[in-house]
Formats: sequence, C-alpha cells, structure tokens
Amino acid sequence: MAYKMKLHMPCRGMPHIWNISREVGVKGTAANNMDDVELVQRLILERYKVAPPKQPRAGGIGWLTAVTGQMDTQTGFDIYWAGAESKPLSDAEEISPARGGTISYGSGYWTIGYLNLKLFTHAPQIWAVLPELCSPVLRMALLTKTSP
Repeated sequence: MAYKMKLHMPCRGMPHIWNISREVGVKGTAANNMDDVELVQRLILERYKVAPPKQPRAGGIGWLTAVTGQMDTQTGFDIYWAGAESKPLSDAEEISPARGGTISYGSGYWTIGYLNLKLFTHAPQIWAVLPELCSPVLRMALLTKTSP
C-alpha cells in the first residue's frame, strides 16, 4: 500500500512525500499495485493541471487525463516523460519507491520524490490535500500508514 514517508530533513519546505510501496512502470518486474499506480497517476495529473511540461509533445501523443489505478500506455509514457526529466533514460521506465527518508539518492532524484516536489512547488495547497482527491482505499492508506 502507498504511504506517507517522513523526510529526515524537509526539502524546500516539504516535510514528507506521498510514496509508493512497490515499483510502477512498464518493466515486467513492476508490481503495478492499484493504489501505487493511482498515486503516480494522481501526482502526474495534478501537476499537469497547474504546471504542464514546457516541452511540447508530438502530435497524437496526449496527456494523462484520468486516474484509474490501472497501468496503461498513457501512464507508461508519462512515467517515462517524468523519469527522463530526472534520470538517465535507461532508468525512466519505472518508478521505484523512495527510500531512506529522502527524495534523492546520490546526484539524482527518486522519480516519486521528483513528482511530489514538482506538485509541492507549483501547488502546495493541492499537494497537502492530495489524499482527499484519491479513492477511499488510497486515501485511507495515505492518511494512516506513515514511515518512521
């Protein structure tokens, strides 16, 4: 189940992130648990509403428009797009859970941390109430399950 991960030190004022429990993405090893996929979709969708990417997409390539909790082609593309912004392309095919109470590792960001930071930066009021925008199952997990 997705959960709230407290950060050891706030990142630009962000005290925690909304984190996934298992990998989400297009690789065969990705668990794609429904609540984790829903969280990734919600972070992407809400971020696009307030701050769409600056680079245009080619014709025929749309934007994530619905949160379903199901891995699909558009979600896979948007994971790739988000990951390509913060990682080498070979790592942009799936999102791993952030670990260690931080949104970054070495010189890179956990993509889930990057998605949280982008939404927090552009719309902190939406990021703060994100669980209220989620399904009842995901909302309960985010509000009751917290990492140490």
